[in-house]
Amino acid sequence: METQKQAEALSENKNNLFIPESSRSGTAFSDYLAVGIAEGFEDFTDNDQWIEAWATIGQRGLYLGLQGFFGRMLMSLVEFGALNQDFTIDWDVFDDQVAVF
Repeated sequence: METQKQAEALSENKNNLFIPESSRSGTAFSDYLAVGIAEGFEDFTDNDQWIEAWATIGQRGLYLGLQGFFGRMLMSLVEFGALNQDFTIDWDVFDDQVAVF
């Protein structure tokens, strides 16, 4: 039941667009699109959009109301160095290691 409520909340927020700090692609993400890319049910055009979706989830605090997977993945990206503590993207690290993803 909780998952249903979360899905409805994300769906209602499709028009509230957000461009993450340190964006390179300029893609405006809705909460729904960012979570969809992270979950794998929305397509992304390149690795920049993938990491920017995760940055959006972190910067908007979406992970706090979602499954634990989201918070753990964000912490992994921070530990890896692709994201900074404030969930901005470290493009140098990301570009050097993008093959890992």
